Amino acid sequence: MPAPRSEPGVAGVDLPRHATMETTVPAEPESLDQVQDLISALYGSTADDLDFTDRMRFEGAVVEIVGNVIEHGRAAMSGAFVRMHVALHRDNRDLRAVITDDGTAVPLGVDFDAAGMPAADAEDGRGLAMARALSSELRYERRDGFNRWIVRCSCPPDDHGGVNVSSPTVG
Repeated sequence: MPAPRSEPGVAGVDLPRHATMETTVPAEPESLDQVQDLISALYGSTADDLDFTDRMRFEGAVVEIVGNVIEHGRAAMSGAFVRMHVALHRDNRDLRAVITDDGTAVPLGVDFDAAGMPAADAEDGRGLAMARALSSELRYERRDGFNRWIVRCSCPPDDHGGVNVSSPTVG
């Protein structure tokens, strides 16, 4: 059943919009493009009423976490590949990603709440801090041998009569 959509020309109508997109990919750099394509597909089906800034916040946070899994994910068994499952959900103005991988657990002692930006000359270490700053919620849990990251961005409704004033124009 197709998701309900606002009628064209009816300002201020905010009917429910729901979508879910999923993929399972190896945790390798080439997979980042597939995840970004999945995000674009989610937006392609439901983004007409989401502010450009909100879409970029969500994409930025998801890409940072996926990048961390790709860069830091380690297989539990030598010679094995880390697999990553990415599920994207939209429920009205709430965007959520659940990123699950079968790699080893994130090391104990990593304080996600205290993740801050490193020094300006640091080569890495910005991923978690950026994901936290961009998202409304960022959680990690280890359950049943899997790492699970939950990224959520709550998008406030626009107050421009349904006109998306923050989208870039092409021309």
